[in-house]
Amino acid sequence: MGWSKWMDERDACGVGFIADLKGTARHEILQWALEALSRLQHRGAVSADAKTGDGAGVLFQLPQGFFRREAVRLGARLCHMEKLAV
Repeated sequence: MGWSKWMDERDACGVGFIADLKGTARHEILQWALEALSRLQHRGAVSADAKTGDGAGVLFQLPQGFFRREAVRLGARLCHMEKLAV
């Protein structure tokens, strides 16, 4: 599908992408992503009850060591696999 075809699309869905072009992990990037997400209410990202969302969210990499420490602190038991996801 060419660029001009995409320009004709009128779907309400969208994707925001915030990243460090050098691949450097910075807390600031997550803060910017959360700020962008908080500004989507006018696009219908909040349900009619004004409390729940439509599933919009943020995808980010969490250091495994931090994740494991927090899981243990919260009483969760993790397997010894290298790849984990929530």
